[in-house]
Amino acid sequence: MRLRIKIRRSLTWLAHCYKAVFNNYHQQLLPLCQIILKPDDLVIDVGAQAGQLSKIFSRYVPLGRVLAVEPGQYSLSILSIVKLIRQLPPVFIISKGVGEKPGKATLQTPLKKSGVLRFGLSKINTAKEDDADKTTINEHVVITTIDSLIEEHGEKRNFSLLKADIEGHEYKMLCGAVNSIEKSKPCLLLEISNDKEKILNFLLTRNYTVLGLMNYGGKETESLRLVEISSDEEVTARNILAVNNSKKELLRNIKAHFC
Repeated sequence: MRLRIKIRRSLTWLAHCYKAVFNNYHQQLLPLCQIILKPDDLVIDVGAQAGQLSKIFSRYVPLGRVLAVEPGQYSLSILSIVKLIRQLPPVFIISKGVGEKPGKATLQTPLKKSGVLRFGLSKINTAKEDDADKTTINEHVVITTIDSLIEEHGEKRNFSLLKADIEGHEYKMLCGAVNSIEKSKPCLLLEISNDKEKILNFLLTRNYTVLGLMNYGGKETESLRLVEISSDEEVTARNILAVNNSKKELLRNIKAHFC
């Protein structure tokens, strides 16, 4: 039985590597990235997983840097293959999680009944490991903050975009990014499954316009459509784009193309 699970996991890993290297998802975001990003910008991709979005970002910042932040060993093994085969010099892999403050945590990756990892649903669990779900693979991971990453890797670059898809941990990430966000005013591309009210309040009080990605999906091909959001009651989209109001021309350009 264990041998069968091991073989299945190995074959699944190869399939995941193939898809990550050769498939191109999130094509709806290409026109948006073209508007937001400049060749020497800094992008932070939190929850980079297998690198699908890091591939896209690196295309638009050939002279800049993409910090692909991913704590999970399974995802990291695939991400490293993607960087090597696709030849992505701007991509710099950070094997850490991100939160409100530096420390340590447990990363939980759900298991299918077949024993295959659902690595796209990995999440940080700050509870004791004894309380962790037994249907998951648990890893000890190091936690850093966005502010620390900027100090270490990006102070001399224009921090233009922060993307995060970290299964409900987004608000804690924002709390550890206050200095960088208030200083650089990057655009933020976030999944907001949890803490919607807190996230919106965080953004609106810092002079951001928040736009919902109404028809966004990794495999969708229709043109992206954005709708402005002013309260958590209006949030029906799972993903949002936040643009600081000080960047008037950029915001006007985005609204003209997608709203």
